[in-house]
Amino acid sequence: MAIHVIALEKPNGSQRILEAGRECLLAHQDRAGHWTDPLAPDSVYLTVLVLDAIAMATGGNSLTFSPPALSRNDFTPVRHEWPPKSRGGSESHYLSRVNTGSLSSQ
Repeated sequence: MAIHVIALEKPNGSQRILEAGRECLLAHQDRAGHWTDPLAPDSVYLTVLVLDAIAMATGGNSLTFSPPALSRNDFTPVRHEWPPKSRGGSESHYLSRVNTGSLSSQ
């Protein structure tokens, strides 16, 4: 689903990433035309997600599912030290993460 997010958000350099992702997905297609993964519920579900991703990577903008609604309240600042203090560094970076318990579906 990373391709879905990148295609929707369009960060700088996204076209190169989308093209590489599309090529990777196509390279892993089964000879019968579907996609499989041991962690996917079934091949039909995974194939629909992959076809969505390929369409989005080539400029499409419609999905076969509704992405979860997120608000600014779903993100919490997390402080990360870099380099780690054990190495003597003190520069701090702030990253965000999704609070998985606060996601709501559309």
